[in-house]
Amino acid sequence: MDGVSDQENSIRMPHPLSVELFSARSNKTTKLINNTSAESAVEGKHRWFEYRFEKPVYIQKIEVFGTGYDSWNEVSFEVSHIDGTKHNQEIKFDGSTSRVGIGKLCDSFRFRPDAKLLKSTTIDRVVVTGLTLDEFHAFEWAIKEFEQREKSLQSREAQKTTLIEEISERTKEKSQLASELGKTSAELQQATQQLESTRTTLSSERANAEQLRRTVAELIASRQEQETAIRKNEEKINELTREIRLFPSEIAGFVKEGNRNIYWYTALSIPFIIVIYVVLRALFSGAVDLTQVWREEQDIDIWTVFLTRLPFVIIAFALLEVCGYVVGRLVFEIIKINRQRLNLSKISIIAKDVSTAASHELELTEDERYEKEVQLKMELLREHMKEYVGQEFHYQGTAVQRLAEAFVSKLGPRG
Repeated sequence: MDGVSDQENSIRMPHPLSVELFSARSNKTTKLINNTSAESAVEGKHRWFEYRFEKPVYIQKIEVFGTGYDSWNEVSFEVSHIDGTKHNQEIKFDGSTSRVGIGKLCDSFRFRPDAKLLKSTTIDRVVVTGLTLDEFHAFEWAIKEFEQREKSLQSREAQKTTLIEEISERTKEKSQLASELGKTSAELQQATQQLESTRTTLSSERANAEQLRRTVAELIASRQEQETAIRKNEEKINELTREIRLFPSEIAGFVKEGNRNIYWYTALSIPFIIVIYVVLRALFSGAVDLTQVWREEQDIDIWTVFLTRLPFVIIAFALLEVCGYVVGRLVFEIIKINRQRLNLSKISIIAKDVSTAASHELELTEDERYEKEVQLKMELLREHMKEYVGQEFHYQGTAVQRLAEAFVSKLGPRG
């Protein structure tokens, strides 16, 4: 056993291969093998970094350590096996390392990192983990010897299993004899246990019957509570149904369209309000400046100043008149939309109240009440639309004509 232990200790496991196993050791690329100096790092260009061994070696894995690479950058590996085949694989960086597993005898390999245009990158170190050819053969012989020992151990385990089975059979025979010997005592003990079990079962059944009585009483009480809760929920459902039926009667589509128009009118009025503010600010500022000039300059001709500023004042008042008219018109449209929404809401509320009062003490279902309410609502809405169409919808020309007429009426003489 000591000899076996010494042999196992002499077998080397895969380890980083030294640079002496590589050819062209004076190249910068070869000096990256097991490099620990930052000065020996090589710029990470998008080119092939080639390595060749003096003798074939067993490569377990190849690790490339770099700086400036991201997790999505890859390294292309190409490993040449001694049987003439090649292993090609692209591996992404994990942190600062890109590693590939090989597990074969190889005579050379090379790798090429991704190109980085806007970032500086370097290849800091290359570590090849594996065994020399002699170490690999020693490892192979050790594996074969281990397999032989494993087969021998399995044979001994089989013999051990056979012996255990024989012992088990002898033990079973002994147990059968002991069982037959104590059969009478067991039957007597079984009869005694059955009697005791019968007593225990009877007591348990009595307890179960009492428990069932209590359970039935609890279930009856729970059923009554659930029936009460169901009645309350049905009442709540009926109330919610009545409320839900009232909601659509507010003409949700009209309300939504009215809100959209209000937003548009408000947005359209903002530029005109800004113009009014700017013009008023300019007028007041100019008036203040003119007052200061008149106080400081004693010989100033006030009529000349007044006549020179008269065109600006006329244009300013025209802008104020036009913008004020547009803003007033938009505000009037917003008020009209709100008035129509209030009218529709009043129709819905009146229809609901009238239908509820009219159906009082009548044997009508909820659906019949809802149908009557809808009919009344449509009648009220029809009458409202007749009045609305008669008052609002009459031809006044195109929008441009109406705007021009309103502007002329604003600027014309008033009497």
